[in-house]
Amino acid sequence: MQQSVGTPNTSRGFTLVELLIVVVVIAILAAITVVAYNGVQARAQQARLSSETQSLQQKLELYNVDNMVYPQSITDCPTPSAADLCLNPSSGETYRYAAFTPTSPAVAGYVLNTAYELTILGSSQFLYSSNAERSSTNEFLQYMDMGPLIDQYGLVKYQISFDIKSANTSTQSTVQVYFQNGSTARYGGLSAHVPVTTSYTHQVLTFTPFLNNSTVSQSMLAFYGTYNTGNIPTVKNVQIQLSL
Repeated sequence: MQQSVGTPNTSRGFTLVELLIVVVVIAILAAITVVAYNGVQARAQQARLSSETQSLQQKLELYNVDNMVYPQSITDCPTPSAADLCLNPSSGETYRYAAFTPTSPAVAGYVLNTAYELTILGSSQFLYSSNAERSSTNEFLQYMDMGPLIDQYGLVKYQISFDIKSANTSTQSTVQVYFQNGSTARYGGLSAHVPVTTSYTHQVLTFTPFLNNSTVSQSMLAFYGTYNTGNIPTVKNVQIQLSL
């Protein structure tokens, strides 16, 4: 009687190399998922801050219509004085606010309008907004100090938007945007030339700061149009936030 030959058993487990490949693929997918989630979360936080800023701006404008001036404080709670408002931030947030009235022309900058600056500070996102229209008696203008914001949120990418115009562009038609504090600044990394005309144009810049001089505290957002050219900048509607 002929003996049948058995079929060899060809089943086997995963090899070590195959298991490592699977682990690597899972790790990559997990990392992509985390990055995507963080991006969605950051965009949601920025959208919420933008909506909150718009709500606060509406309240400030209503106060200005009634009083012809912006309130001196927005955190005079629970019973604000006639010159103030009580606006409570959401949990985990802080408001920074300052009101301005027109000031006398000065070197390095002065305010042309009744205005304010408002910053909503969250745990991982912020939004700075100012409708102050600032100009200068010469071609150099300081707008605000970004040092404290970078101190708090770190050396990551930021976005600045603003409206800008020039008094005279016949010999110079760009303005440098950079950090300035006398001869130095706490942070570097912002240096760009934007085109200007004698009418307002909207500009958007992104940059990543680096620590330049730890012995100073300020990093003034500055605009320079080259001395003795008549290219005197005027800037308004500044917004600053983290760049996604």
